[in-house]
Amino acid sequence: IDRAWPAELKAVGEYPQTQYYCLMSTAGSYTDFHIDFGGTAVWYHVLEGRKTFLLAAPTEDRLAAYENWICDANQDETFFQDLLDDGAVAKLELE
Repeated sequence: IDRAWPAELKAVGEYPQTQYYCLMSTAGSYTDFHIDFGGTAVWYHVLEGRKTFLLAAPTEDRLAAYENWICDANQDETFFQDLLDDGAVAKLELE
């Protein structure tokens, strides 16, 4: 954010307030599908085991499906990937 956010917006307080954070995971945990906030850039370090990412390109159709899913009161009953076309999600594993 410090390098990329327009100086004129930052000068008037219009920039993401969360700039630094630490996210830790234990074995067997997961984070559901989400869109990172405020142009977040993340660095991962895997001490033990592996971290698996499921990624989908943000097409208009997929973003619309995501918005419907995230706003659904029964969201926890549906795995988001199941709403997308076959092959829409890529799997990335870090060890």
